[in-house]
Amino acid sequence: MDKNFWIERWKKKEIGFHLNDYHDFLKKHGEIYFKDVSNVFIPLCGKSKDILWFYHFGKTVVGIELSDIACREFFLENHLQYNKSEYKNFQIYHTLDKKIYFINGDFFELNKDVLNFINITIQAVYDRASLIALPFDLRKQYVKHMFRMLNNKIKYFLITMEFEPIEKTQKEVGPPFSVTENEIKNLFEGYCTIKKIEERSIERKNAINSKEILYFMEKI
Repeated sequence: MDKNFWIERWKKKEIGFHLNDYHDFLKKHGEIYFKDVSNVFIPLCGKSKDILWFYHFGKTVVGIELSDIACREFFLENHLQYNKSEYKNFQIYHTLDKKIYFINGDFFELNKDVLNFINITIQAVYDRASLIALPFDLRKQYVKHMFRMLNNKIKYFLITMEFEPIEKTQKEVGPPFSVTENEIKNLFEGYCTIKKIEERSIERKNAINSKEILYFMEKI
C-alpha cells in the first residue's frame, strides 16, 4: 500500500470510512478526556466531522491529510473560509481565525519544523481511523514517528478495530485493519500508559466478532 492508494480512493469517492456525524466515542467521552487541552492533532484526518466537534468546543485542531481533495472539501462542505500557504513539501490550509489547520502532505514526512511554522505545540492526539488504516509493517513506523515528532507530554485518544476475517487466506484484511489489544501494548508500551475505556460490537463485511475499541493513553 502506497500513497497513491489513498489519493485514488479520494478521487474515486471510495471513502466509506468517512462518517457524516461525530464519532460516538468522541461524543460520549470527548469532554472528559480533552477538557484540559487547547489543541489537538488528528493524523490522516480526511474531512472528518470530528474536527468540527473540537472546533465547537474551542480547541485548535491540526490535521494532516494526504489528499488535497479531502482538504478542500472539508472547508467547502462546512462553509468555512480559509487561507492557504506553503511550507517545504506541504500545503497548509487554515480557517481565518486559525483554529483549524489542514496540513496537506505525507504524515511520514511531517516534522517539528512544520508544527513550529504554524506555531503550535501539540497537547493531544485524536486517532479514529489512522492506525487502523495502515498495514502491519507500517504501524510500528507510524507510532515511532508520532512520538519522535511529539516529544512533549501528550494525551492520546485512540479508536481501533478488531475482527476475524471469514476467509483466513490473507495475512491481513483491510483497510481498515484489525489491530489487537496485544499489538497496541507492543506498539505503545514504553511511550505511554494505556487504558482501555470501552469496546462495542460493530458490523464489518466479511468478518466475524467485529468490535471497535477506545483506548486512552498518556505519554510517560
